[in-house]
Amino acid sequence: MSHSSPPWQTMLRRPGMRLLCWPPLAAGLLLGAPCLVQAAPDPVSGLDSLTTATLERALDYMQILPPELGFDKRYVEDDTFRLGIVDALLEDPLRLPDWQAEAVTAIRDRANDPEALLAWGGQTIDAPGDLTATGSAPESWIAAESSTMSLDAAVQTFLADVERAQTDLDRAFAAIDADTRRKLLIVAPALWGDADHPLDKIRKGMLHRELGVSADTSLELTEKIVLDAAARLDRPALTRAGQEFLHALAPLARAGLVSAGSAGSLPEGFAPVAASIQGSIQGAWPSSFGWIVVGGAGPNRYLPDAMRQIAVVIDPGG
Repeated sequence: MSHSSPPWQTMLRRPGMRLLCWPPLAAGLLLGAPCLVQAAPDPVSGLDSLTTATLERALDYMQILPPELGFDKRYVEDDTFRLGIVDALLEDPLRLPDWQAEAVTAIRDRANDPEALLAWGGQTIDAPGDLTATGSAPESWIAAESSTMSLDAAVQTFLADVERAQTDLDRAFAAIDADTRRKLLIVAPALWGDADHPLDKIRKGMLHRELGVSADTSLELTEKIVLDAAARLDRPALTRAGQEFLHALAPLARAGLVSAGSAGSLPEGFAPVAASIQGSIQGAWPSSFGWIVVGGAGPNRYLPDAMRQIAVVIDPGG
């Protein structure tokens, strides 16, 4: 009993038909089995092609599609506050590398212009300051051979301008009671640890130790103190206060750097403070905040007894 071959096998046995049939047959196989060929991964902005491919393979192993990475947490009730940039990155985590690169570029571009850097930071964390402020020229923060005003005039201008910054600073903390402020100043430095140890108990009270002020470091180390205070903080007012302070400080810093090496007469009332300073002093001026001190060209050391009475130190010698 003979078996007849199917027509398509008979056709393929003919040499001339093999060449004609392979292209459509191969195309049909590829179209019918897309799993055999993987398309090149879509590039993730901010990542190179190899990192993108590695990320896609990891997601494939976990059976997660890129759109499934997002986490919309708008339904979550929050008793503190949420930052827009955090929400945006949670909803689209693959945007993070590109945003990080943009942030690094923005910071580097403003590295020599503290006022511009502060304005950018305020915008980034939903705490915009005075967007109409002109700010000081970036070169105001760089040492120069001359200054437009004397050191004494620069100090007096600084004291007048900084009053406006104090008004906004008071407004920023108006809703935070004194006890919370006290705890915040003690605990906050402990949150400035590195990535491996974000909560560093040794840092509790670090600001107080630097100034020689006593602090209760037995306070429980918890982010809740900071978050509760941040929720009541007027953050735009805090940014404005920083802008105004920097704008006031720039001419004073410039004048102090230019006049380094000259020595002025010190007020009689400054003598007890001067006794706790090792090094030369150009000048000292009293203010409602404490002493304004401009050091000399050489390195100075300010002991705790002096720092308790000094509000601002500009020390060209370091």
